[in-house]
Amino acid sequence: MAEQTVETPRHEAVDPGFIRLMVIAVLFTFGIMMFIFSFALSKDLNLLREAPGMVWAFICGAPNPDGPALPLLLTFGTLSLIGGFVAGGWHWRQNRLEKVI
Repeated sequence: MAEQTVETPRHEAVDPGFIRLMVIAVLFTFGIMMFIFSFALSKDLNLLREAPGMVWAFICGAPNPDGPALPLLLTFGTLSLIGGFVAGGWHWRQNRLEKVI
């Protein structure tokens, strides 16, 4: 009798470009949502005008009398958007290098 071999389906690797695009989308979405939440948390325009000073004081470790929620949201939102732009530039560079090769 002849032996029967069973071939198992091979899983193809996920495209690195797709993973980079997903990371970019998550970072931008997270950053935008943090800014939306921070605008909803702020009660007036004067508070938003003072936001850069509050974020800087938060980074330096100075306590905020209103609590750390708004500076924390603004800091995370800013870092997330910066990360999204960096990841987008990295993705663009990788695509250009792949086309050259």
